[in-house]
Amino acid sequence: MIRSGTLFFALLFPLAACSGAGNEEDVSAVDSSSELSMTDVSEDLSADISVEPEARTDSTHDVPPIPPPPPGTVRLIHFSDVHYTGNPANPGPDNILDGVEKIDSGDFFADLAIITGDLADAASAKFDEPGMEGPHHLFAQHISNLDIPWTATPGNHDYYASMYPLMAPVTDKAAREETLKTVLQHDPLYHAVDLHGIRLLMLNSLDGDLWDQNSGLLGSFSDEQLEWLDVQLSANMPVLLFLHHPPGTANAVGDQQTLCDLIEAHPGTVKGIFSGHLHGFQKGEYCGVPSYIVAWFRPKEVFYYEIEYDGQADTLTIVNEDEIPFASIPTFECTPGEEPLDPSPLLGKVHQLLPANMTTDASEVAQYAGDVFEAVPFMVSFDQFDGKSKLEARLTLGADFGGQEGFIDYVDGAPCLDFPFEYKDPCFVAGPVNFSVDGSLFLGLLLGDPNAFPWELQIPIENFWLEGRLGSTAAGPAVTGGILHARLMGSSMVNDMKAIFANEYCAGNMEGCVPGSSEDMPECPSPQPGMKFFPNVPAKCDLSVAGYSFRMVLSMAEAFGFGDMEAIGELTSKEVTLSAEPHAGSASDKLFDMNDGMNCGK
Repeated sequence: MIRSGTLFFALLFPLAACSGAGNEEDVSAVDSSSELSMTDVSEDLSADISVEPEARTDSTHDVPPIPPPPPGTVRLIHFSDVHYTGNPANPGPDNILDGVEKIDSGDFFADLAIITGDLADAASAKFDEPGMEGPHHLFAQHISNLDIPWTATPGNHDYYASMYPLMAPVTDKAAREETLKTVLQHDPLYHAVDLHGIRLLMLNSLDGDLWDQNSGLLGSFSDEQLEWLDVQLSANMPVLLFLHHPPGTANAVGDQQTLCDLIEAHPGTVKGIFSGHLHGFQKGEYCGVPSYIVAWFRPKEVFYYEIEYDGQADTLTIVNEDEIPFASIPTFECTPGEEPLDPSPLLGKVHQLLPANMTTDASEVAQYAGDVFEAVPFMVSFDQFDGKSKLEARLTLGADFGGQEGFIDYVDGAPCLDFPFEYKDPCFVAGPVNFSVDGSLFLGLLLGDPNAFPWELQIPIENFWLEGRLGSTAAGPAVTGGILHARLMGSSMVNDMKAIFANEYCAGNMEGCVPGSSEDMPECPSPQPGMKFFPNVPAKCDLSVAGYSFRMVLSMAEAFGFGDMEAIGELTSKEVTLSAEPHAGSASDKLFDMNDGMNCGK
């Protein structure tokens, strides 16, 4: 149901029947050709306004189906992840009214606001009892202050009973969904709206079997929802999809069709996909369709998309795109001789490279892989200068977690590479070099714990090179502008994870899973089988990684499209002092130690 101000409007329109069990469902819809008077609706009551459905064809009458109206133009506001924290004892309204005011005061006149989940941060199961009103009811009351109608679909947090000390899903899913159906006025929670000849489909990515696994970080769909979606995509109308989980993180269960399968089965039908969940703006493609991830609800910053789809021109536009901090490809120019600088004061100094705004050529959520480069301390020691054009240097990697905060520690086994700078005062180029970084760091970033993944995991990085400018700073010469380029070979990490998983199964390290103990527990070949044996490990066998399922972590890495990708970002540097004792703002004096047995030793 679409909600507007303090009124609830149910506008029912025809829907082709879903196959199976002889059931038929109507789609909640708004149609521009319908003229509905609101003047008789009492201001203090919810009102259901019905439009009679078209007559259905049957086996005795040859009545041609009524074609959908020609598509017009639809204008939408899309936001997500409100995470309302109020409750009856302290109703807030938190920051919701600030966001409502920001939307209402804008100059974009939308037909509808669509909210894709995490409406509340969590809600105690007691609020699912009959007659109780809790955070979701309060959320609806506050968000209904919008000047335009709104509709919503749930996210993983809407199924949480508590957030602390652990994110705990409710134990009674049916009761929670009854609460959400009451609040959102949709049964089921996935639903459709037809607006100006364009179909808007609100999916429930918590509808499938994975809803309570690993805190709902990955989405899934029920068979019934996928059948319904197939019907919706068959209506010969342009479609925009809205859901909480980015489509690349919504998993098929068993032999289910994937969302991509259904999109490809109806080519040209889906015009755009909009989601939330990851709390940052991203854009890319999913199965050849433009895919947009919206940031979380932050009224002091831009937090929503202004969407316009023109059905006649078949164009999808993000009207406020210029205001949105999408990752962009950096550019850099440097003219030799423009600002002469003697690099000699750099000799004997160690600098930390500071990549920023890293982006990749990967699609959708895999763009976050660029964060790996911002998290790894790349350290450079400037060693010699020939007085002309060559500045000899070495490159190694440190670690800045797990010990003294702000201290860059020595990592045993990290590469130590010759990394000369070709210098044309004040411009330089350094590299390229090839090396590997610890892939467990990337997984730690996903899981929020840098030490979450205890196995050794390497990600090859190829063609790592820099272009930039040396300039004067208060601390002396430094890289004052430039670009870092690299190619990250993420597919190697995913394959290594599959090998680790298979080897752990064969070593008998999975509770309740003993190789060769039964027909459904296959024996393992000798020696350790590696990645090729991964598909043979029974689905019920798993490991725990910082409280998460290993299978889930692997699924995340695969679903995030973490394959081979080009990365590029802005670059500066800062001098770091070396110290034998850990303290903030310094680095280990072992980083470039050339004694035998050290990373830079012979």
